[in-house]
Amino acid sequence: MNIEESHKLADERVDLIRKTVNMEKTDRVPFIDSCFTWKVLDQGYKLGEALYDYGKLEECVRGHMERYQPDCTRDTGTRNGFKVIEGWADTRYILNDETGAISALDDVFMMDNEYGELLENRQKYVWTKMLPRRYPQLAHSTKEQIRGLVKGFQEYFGYSARMNTVLKDEYGIPPLSQYGLRGSGHEYFVNYLRGLAGTGVDQRRHKAEMLEAIKMYDAKDIDPVVAIMKNAPGPNKDFAFDVAGGCLSHTILNPKQFEEFYLPGFKKGLDACRDTNKTIYIFVQGTMDRFIDLLQEYPKGVIVMHVEQEDVRDMRKKLPNIALAGGFPTTTLGSGTVEQVKDEAKQLIDDMACDGGFFMSTNKILSFRNDATRENYMALTQFVREYRG
Repeated sequence: MNIEESHKLADERVDLIRKTVNMEKTDRVPFIDSCFTWKVLDQGYKLGEALYDYGKLEECVRGHMERYQPDCTRDTGTRNGFKVIEGWADTRYILNDETGAISALDDVFMMDNEYGELLENRQKYVWTKMLPRRYPQLAHSTKEQIRGLVKGFQEYFGYSARMNTVLKDEYGIPPLSQYGLRGSGHEYFVNYLRGLAGTGVDQRRHKAEMLEAIKMYDAKDIDPVVAIMKNAPGPNKDFAFDVAGGCLSHTILNPKQFEEFYLPGFKKGLDACRDTNKTIYIFVQGTMDRFIDLLQEYPKGVIVMHVEQEDVRDMRKKLPNIALAGGFPTTTLGSGTVEQVKDEAKQLIDDMACDGGFFMSTNKILSFRNDATRENYMALTQFVREYRG
């Protein structure tokens, strides 16, 4: 395709996606690619080869898009930033090229007796405590080495921007979103400060300090994005969705804790989307039962929730007002037959898409070698493109 044809295809895909968010009946169901490191293995590379080489990584992304032709994708090769910190710190992952697997570490960069320092001066705390623990080499670096680190980040973000352009200009795949929005300041504690285990303990032992710190991070991370959104009413049809985000740390909160620690920041983003006529795509790791009552209050056309563990058919009964994504089991993609894949895809579309509001995608992120076979993933994506139920 030339660039004009690619842009026309991207516009058609955005139109299909937006209609699906609005719960409108469409000719076919859109497909969201939720494939991360599996694409590297599928292209014949070891993870350690491609994740440290932007040229090889781009080759993997291009090959994946050419073969499977999704309507949009969650990853352009930037989820695991291995190369950007090469030589500066250990990655937060354990990479095993023999098994083709990556395991995440539950890192801790803040001690439980340091809330006072964090709250007194967040910026000072980050530079004097958190970053030195994350990047111990900083304390012994020359100016030239620090310039090298800055250059590494520039290359990383440059690669990301270039790949979004490549996907639209050459494959007709629109960028996922204009804005990224964290679910809550609570996510910072799991991902950057205290880890899953430490955050779980601190919710009881340091509740008041954590709540105050979450408000601080909401103000730093969520409020500025909300302010920008309010000054730029949507929708922006250069993107598949106006806003994209993900939720992880809610999984260690019971319903009462969710209302205290997570809901205030989370609701800010959802309300801003509703008030500015924008769409938001949210990938929910774990279960989403904590969100059910909250989501029922939003009108159609605002939210797309990617379900990881729940049955999408059950979620449709509980949430007829929001679009749902996911539902196709990786177990079938990894060990089923091509015919089983097609049969299951047909049944899922027939059950979920009769009134619109459904995006076909996998229930889990495709990360490991056995999450899918090439033949099965090709069968799934081709069936979704061609099926007119």
